[in-house]
Amino acid sequence: MAVLNNEPPFTNQGDVRISFDGWIVSPGVGVDALGGDDIVEGLVAAGDGDVAGILISSAALDAGGGGDTIQGRGAAAGGAVNGILIILGGALNAGFGDDEIQGMAATNVGAAAGIEVVGGTLNAGLGADVIEGNAATGDGAVAGVEIVSGALNAGSGRDIIQGKAITTRGAAAGV
Repeated sequence: MAVLNNEPPFTNQGDVRISFDGWIVSPGVGVDALGGDDIVEGLVAAGDGDVAGILISSAALDAGGGGDTIQGRGAAAGGAVNGILIILGGALNAGFGDDEIQGMAATNVGAAAGIEVVGGTLNAGLGADVIEGNAATGDGAVAGVEIVSGALNAGSGRDIIQGKAITTRGAAAGV
Protein backbone atom coordinates (compact mmCIF):
# COMPACT_ATOMS: atom_id res chain seq x y z
CA MET A 1 0.00 0.00 0.00
CA ALA A 2 1.09 3.55 -0.63
CA VAL A 3 1.23 5.98 2.28
CA LEU A 4 -1.20 8.91 2.07
CA ASN A 5 0.24 11.96 3.79
CA ASN A 6 0.53 15.72 3.33
CA GLU A 7 3.42 15.49 0.81
CA PRO A 8 2.89 17.09 -1.55
CA PRO A 9 0.68 19.38 0.54
CA PHE A 10 -3.03 19.56 -0.13
CA THR A 11 -4.18 23.03 -1.23
CA ASN A 12 -7.50 24.90 -1.19
CA GLN A 13 -7.96 23.80 -4.80
CA GLY A 14 -9.26 20.49 -6.14
CA ASP A 15 -6.40 18.10 -5.36
CA VAL A 16 -6.30 14.53 -6.68
CA ARG A 17 -4.58 11.59 -4.98
CA ILE A 18 -4.97 8.18 -6.64
CA SER A 19 -3.13 4.97 -5.74
CA PHE A 20 -3.46 1.68 -7.59
CA ASP A 21 -1.86 -0.07 -4.60
CA GLY A 22 -4.42 1.28 -2.12
CA TRP A 23 -3.82 4.00 0.50
CA ILE A 24 -2.84 3.70 4.13
CA VAL A 25 -3.09 6.61 6.56
CA SER A 26 -0.47 5.49 9.05
CA PRO A 27 -0.67 5.67 12.83
CA GLY A 28 0.14 9.13 14.14
CA VAL A 29 -0.10 10.74 10.69
CA GLY A 30 -2.99 13.10 10.10
CA VAL A 31 -3.98 14.02 6.55
CA ASP A 32 -5.85 17.30 6.03
CA ALA A 33 -7.23 17.81 2.52
CA LEU A 34 -8.10 21.47 3.28
CA GLY A 35 -10.69 23.24 1.09
CA GLY A 36 -11.38 22.43 -2.53
CA ASP A 37 -13.22 19.64 -4.24
CA ASP A 38 -10.61 16.93 -3.63
CA ILE A 39 -10.50 13.34 -4.88
CA VAL A 40 -8.81 10.64 -2.81
CA GLU A 41 -9.06 7.25 -4.48
CA GLY A 42 -7.45 3.97 -3.38
CA LEU A 43 -7.73 0.97 -5.66
CA VAL A 44 -6.23 -2.45 -4.97
CA ALA A 45 -6.59 -5.92 -6.47
CA ALA A 46 -4.88 -9.11 -5.32
CA GLY A 47 -4.99 -12.83 -6.04
CA ASP A 48 -5.29 -13.97 -2.44
CA GLY A 49 -4.93 -12.12 0.84
CA ASP A 50 -6.52 -9.40 2.90
CA VAL A 51 -6.78 -6.04 1.12
CA ALA A 52 -8.29 -2.57 1.58
CA GLY A 53 -8.62 0.27 -0.92
CA ILE A 54 -8.15 2.82 1.89
CA LEU A 55 -6.92 1.84 5.36
CA ILE A 56 -7.05 4.42 8.17
CA SER A 57 -5.31 3.08 11.28
CA SER A 58 -4.83 5.15 14.46
CA ALA A 59 -4.84 8.30 12.35
CA ALA A 60 -7.27 10.74 10.74
CA LEU A 61 -8.18 11.63 7.18
CA ASP A 62 -9.91 15.04 7.20
CA ALA A 63 -11.69 15.89 3.96
CA GLY A 64 -11.76 19.62 4.71
CA GLY A 65 -14.26 22.17 3.49
CA GLY A 66 -14.91 21.24 -0.14
CA GLY A 67 -17.24 18.81 -1.83
CA ASP A 68 -14.81 15.91 -1.73
CA THR A 69 -14.87 12.38 -3.13
CA ILE A 70 -13.21 9.67 -1.05
CA GLN A 71 -13.36 6.29 -2.70
CA GLY A 72 -11.81 2.93 -1.76
CA ARG A 73 -12.07 -0.18 -3.91
CA GLY A 74 -10.69 -3.59 -2.99
CA ALA A 75 -10.83 -6.88 -4.84
CA ALA A 76 -9.26 -10.31 -4.28
CA ALA A 77 -9.86 -13.88 -5.35
CA GLY A 78 -9.76 -14.96 -1.71
CA GLY A 79 -9.40 -13.20 1.63
CA ALA A 80 -10.96 -10.43 3.67
CA VAL A 81 -11.59 -7.40 1.46
CA ASN A 82 -12.60 -3.82 2.35
CA GLY A 83 -13.21 -0.76 0.25
CA ILE A 84 -12.56 1.57 3.20
CA LEU A 85 -11.35 0.20 6.55
CA ILE A 86 -11.12 2.45 9.63
CA ILE A 87 -9.50 0.76 12.66
CA LEU A 88 -7.78 1.26 16.02
CA GLY A 89 -9.10 4.72 16.79
CA GLY A 90 -8.77 5.95 13.21
CA ALA A 91 -11.18 8.54 11.84
CA LEU A 92 -12.50 9.68 8.49
CA ASN A 93 -13.90 13.20 8.86
CA ALA A 94 -16.02 14.43 5.96
CA GLY A 95 -15.85 18.12 6.91
CA PHE A 96 -18.09 21.00 5.84
CA GLY A 97 -18.78 20.26 2.16
CA ASP A 98 -21.20 17.93 0.42
CA ASP A 99 -18.94 14.89 0.28
CA GLU A 100 -19.19 11.46 -1.34
CA ILE A 101 -17.63 8.58 0.58
CA GLN A 102 -17.75 5.30 -1.30
CA GLY A 103 -16.36 1.89 -0.46
CA MET A 104 -16.57 -1.13 -2.75
CA ALA A 105 -15.27 -4.63 -2.03
CA ALA A 106 -15.42 -7.94 -3.88
CA THR A 107 -13.98 -11.40 -3.26
CA ASN A 108 -14.78 -14.90 -4.42
CA VAL A 109 -14.16 -16.51 -1.02
CA GLY A 110 -13.96 -14.58 2.26
CA ALA A 111 -15.54 -11.66 4.05
CA ALA A 112 -16.19 -8.37 2.26
CA ALA A 113 -17.26 -4.92 3.46
CA GLY A 114 -17.68 -1.78 1.38
CA ILE A 115 -17.01 0.43 4.43
CA GLU A 116 -15.98 -1.11 7.74
CA VAL A 117 -15.34 0.77 10.99
CA VAL A 118 -13.77 -1.27 13.81
CA GLY A 119 -12.94 0.77 16.89
CA GLY A 120 -12.82 3.96 14.81
CA THR A 121 -15.10 6.78 13.68
CA LEU A 122 -16.71 7.91 10.45
CA ASN A 123 -17.88 11.52 10.82
CA ALA A 124 -20.19 12.87 8.11
CA GLY A 125 -19.69 16.51 9.15
CA LEU A 126 -21.91 19.44 8.28
CA GLY A 127 -22.64 18.95 4.58
CA ALA A 128 -25.23 16.87 2.79
CA ASP A 129 -23.00 13.82 2.45
CA VAL A 130 -23.50 10.50 0.66
CA ILE A 131 -21.95 7.49 2.37
CA GLU A 132 -22.25 4.36 0.29
CA GLY A 133 -20.85 0.87 0.77
CA ASN A 134 -21.18 -1.99 -1.69
CA ALA A 135 -19.76 -5.47 -1.20
CA ALA A 136 -20.02 -8.89 -2.79
CA THR A 137 -18.62 -12.35 -2.05
CA GLY A 138 -19.33 -15.80 -3.36
CA ASP A 139 -18.79 -17.50 -0.01
CA GLY A 140 -18.57 -15.53 3.23
CA ALA A 141 -20.04 -12.77 5.35
CA VAL A 142 -20.68 -9.47 3.60
CA ALA A 143 -21.71 -5.93 4.59
CA GLY A 144 -22.26 -2.73 2.67
CA VAL A 145 -21.52 -0.50 5.69
CA GLU A 146 -20.47 -2.17 8.94
CA ILE A 147 -19.77 -0.50 12.30
CA VAL A 148 -18.15 -2.75 14.93
CA SER A 149 -17.46 -1.09 18.30
CA GLY A 150 -17.01 2.19 16.48
CA ALA A 151 -19.20 5.12 15.50
CA LEU A 152 -20.87 6.63 12.47
CA ASN A 153 -21.78 10.25 13.24
CA ALA A 154 -24.22 11.61 10.69
CA GLY A 155 -23.63 15.30 11.49
CA SER A 156 -26.12 18.07 10.89
CA GLY A 157 -26.48 17.86 7.10
CA ARG A 158 -29.08 15.90 5.17
CA ASP A 159 -26.95 12.80 4.73
CA ILE A 160 -27.68 9.65 2.75
CA ILE A 161 -26.23 6.42 4.15
CA GLN A 162 -26.77 3.29 2.11
CA GLY A 163 -25.28 -0.16 1.85
CA LYS A 164 -25.63 -3.08 -0.50
CA ALA A 165 -24.39 -6.60 0.24
CA ILE A 166 -24.50 -9.67 -2.00
CA THR A 167 -23.43 -13.23 -1.14
CA THR A 168 -24.37 -16.68 -2.36
CA ARG A 169 -23.51 -18.23 1.02
CA GLY A 170 -23.07 -16.39 4.32
CA ALA A 171 -24.52 -13.59 6.42
CA ALA A 172 -25.34 -10.30 4.68
CA ALA A 173 -26.17 -6.79 5.92
CA GLY A 174 -26.69 -3.59 3.94
CA VAL A 175 -26.04 -1.17 6.81
